Amino acid sequence: MTVLAYWDCFAGMVPVKVSAYNGVDCIFTVTATRGPYRRGEELKASASMVIPRAHYHKSRRGPFHYYTKPYSWRELLGSTQ
Repeated sequence: MTVLAYWDCFAGMVPVKVSAYNGVDCIFTVTATRGPYRRGEELKASASMVIPRAHYHKSRRGPFHYYTKPYSWRELLGSTQ
């Protein structure tokens, strides 16, 4: 099972598709080219920097402010770890 998400990095909110979660890190594929990250690249980053798209909400305070609803990667990916 995969989950659409955003990766919060220095290039901004990069759209990704998360394929695995190992308890600390998310393994994902970049779905659109942003800055130095190319579509189709497979990367690994801390789960705290990867936000499911359904739980990401922009704030009215400005372009760099957002908030998230509570979520669990184990529940979203159906992991049994």
